[in-house]
Amino acid sequence: MKDIHICYLINKEYVPLTLESINYIKKFFRSPDYNTVFHIIGTEPLDITDSDIHYTDTAYPGLPLCWQRMYIPDMINTDRVLF
Repeated sequence: MKDIHICYLINKEYVPLTLESINYIKKFFRSPDYNTVFHIIGTEPLDITDSDIHYTDTAYPGLPLCWQRMYIPDMINTDRVLF
């Protein structure tokens, strides 16, 4: 089974909306050939309890969050990602 990596770059204020989006995707995307892997990259520590979501604090703290999207494949160790 192949993985589809879906990544969100967020600030703390957008956590509820992001979790709602992830739950929506999990509810409606089902495939026997693909597994969805969710990644959240944020600016501060968050308490995410969903085991299907991989959370990382900002990997490049000196770089604005919006510019870090260029480095997402390196941060999550993959060559393709949906942002």
